[in-house]
Amino acid sequence: MNTLFIVMISAYAAGALGALLMGRGVLGRGAAALGAFIGSAAGLTLGLSAIISGQSFTLTSARVLPLTGLMVQCSMCCCSR
Repeated sequence: MNTLFIVMISAYAAGALGALLMGRGVLGRGAAALGAFIGSAAGLTLGLSAIISGQSFTLTSARVLPLTGLMVQCSMCCCSR
């Protein structure tokens, strides 16, 4: 399931980046459409696999947790002033 999530995020990002780099022409629109198509197909597959297996998708990463913990701590410190 993690592979599908990475494919989904990468396809959306590649489509957006391709549209930015290629401009407003046919190639830019095509890159955005292709990225949206692949990303949405991966998201749909990810959702269907969660429904069929009965297990929800959870993303766990040791690299993300310290960053979010820091942001929560910083926002709490700023709000308490």
